Order: sequence, then C-alpha cells, then structure tokens
Amino acid sequence: MSLTRAQTAPLVPLDGTAPPSAPLPALALSDLLAKRHGMVLLDGAVLPNLTDMLEADGVEHHSLWGEDDDTVPFGPWLAVLDPANPFTRKLFTRSDAPWHLWGRSRPVFLHSPAGAELVAEHLKPFVRMRDPEGHVRLFRFWDGAVFSGYADATQDRPERLHRFFGQWRGAPLIPAFWTPSPDTSDTLVAYRLSALPDPAAPLLGPVFDAEDLQNFRVAADRQMLARVTDRLAKGFGNFGPDHGGQPATYADGALKFIRRYGPGQSQDIEQDCIELAMLAFLLGPNWSTVLNGPLMRETMIPISKRIAMLKQSYLTALATTPLPEGTA
Repeated sequence: MSLTRAQTAPLVPLDGTAPPSAPLPALALSDLLAKRHGMVLLDGAVLPNLTDMLEADGVEHHSLWGEDDDTVPFGPWLAVLDPANPFTRKLFTRSDAPWHLWGRSRPVFLHSPAGAELVAEHLKPFVRMRDPEGHVRLFRFWDGAVFSGYADATQDRPERLHRFFGQWRGAPLIPAFWTPSPDTSDTLVAYRLSALPDPAAPLLGPVFDAEDLQNFRVAADRQMLARVTDRLAKGFGNFGPDHGGQPATYADGALKFIRRYGPGQSQDIEQDCIELAMLAFLLGPNWSTVLNGPLMRETMIPISKRIAMLKQSYLTALATTPLPEGTA
C-alpha cells in the first residue's frame, strides 16, 4: 500500500457574472461529478448560512458533528455534488456575493460509490480524536489545509491515512480526496491509496498517538513557515548575497531557534517567528553571531521578551549610528 499525491491543472472558477449556461470549471473532478459520486466537506463555521443554502437548493447533506445541539449548523457537513444542482455552481463561483463560495474556505472534495450516508457515518468518529492522555481533540479534517498538512506529513506512513479512506467491498470506501493546494486555492491536490493494506493488519481508529501529534506539529510548522516566508518576501524586496539567503532561509532559521530555545514560552509563535526572521534579515551577516549570544539563549527569559529586547537594541543602535557624509 502507498499514498500517491498529484496536483491537478489550475482550476478557473466561474465569475459571478457568468450565465447559468456556462460550463462548470474543467478539472480532474469532472469525471467524479459526471458519475454522481462526488461529495464535498464544508465548514459551517466559515460559511455563513451554509445549511440554509443547502436546504434551499435541495442538496443531500449530512452533519458530521455527531451531537444534536445548537452548534450543529457551525460544524462540518458532507454535501453531495450534483452538477445539475445550482449549489454546485455556487460552490465553484467566485465573486463578492455571499452565495458564491469559491475562495471563502478550503473545502475537501471526495468521491465514493457507497453513497453519502455511509461516508458520513464513516467520517463522524474522526471529528473528535483522543490523544495519548485521553483528552478529546477536534480534528478539523474538513479544512483542506488541515487534511493536506496531515496527509503530507504522513506520506511515508500510509497506514496512518488508511483509516480515513476506509474500506468497502474490498476497495477503499473513499478512493480519493482532493484539497486546495497550499500554494494556491485554484489548484487541487489529489490523494489516493494505490491499494488496500493487509487485511490482517489492525486498522487505526479515532485515536492520535505521539507520532500523530508530531506529524501535526510538522504540518503546522510547514504552513506557518510558508506564511512567514510570504510576509518576508513582501516586506523586503531585495534578498541579495549580502543577506546570505532567501526569505525561506530566515524563516526556517528563526523557527528552529524558537523551537530549540523557547519551548512553551511563546504565546504567538508565528508572530515571534516573523519578528525574529525580520531582525535576522536586517542584521545581515551578523545575525548568527547575535543568536549565539548568551542573552538570546537565556531560556529563563520568555522568547517573546528576548526578541523584543533584540529589536529595541537594534533600533537604538540604528538611531545612534551617524549618517554617512553627504546624506540628508
């Protein structure tokens, strides 16, 4: 058994002014839609009035929340994708209109010949997972960023993902999942199992062990580094030889330093990573010397405080440095 990961061709969503007769976007999901086996996981907490839209358009939909209370509309939903239903068109249309949903969330697409009701019952137990200490954790796999992050972190351990694909009549219950690419929501990434595992092998249940938790941390760090790198690239236009690397170099170095010398002391690790990476860029060749200093490695001081002290020191030094002659 192995997991395959492949990107689809870029998807061009419908424009909000497109006529009702305009064809749906051409993408790798077209055969899925044609077979009427296509489904989508949607987040009721991100898409306002989602259940009202599904009911108004007569879409078959199932709650994965598993609890009958007032929070159900804001939980995860599995909806059937019917190409003839107006909701499918709304899902693939982008505009400022609140009923056009493309780009407002990161849905997870899937298909299964077994039907939506069986798929929903299969996925419900994974909404709330237990960790090694017995605590219940919400696993937001219906968010494409979460699903793809976990899938990418476990590519070498397909048995970790097999539980989400399930099994039905000697084949995967869900043959494939598609999620928006981490780089652009208009490109999808397809995840498929090449074959079922050994039937005698135990199937993992809705429990996260220590390896799972580490995989989540790796996935979260990867996504955070992408955001930090993007911030750096936009904030500083010139990453030349004088600065010793590209934005990703500074982002990765800052995060590794924070993870090693500031465990459990950061209330906002992403903001700390941005601040430290920006300072590293501004310090240029001197940044590694500064990070090796005793102050920055003093773990008794919270990492956020150390970064703030370094920033103040840099600004003070900058303010007291004489300007070159002839500079106004």
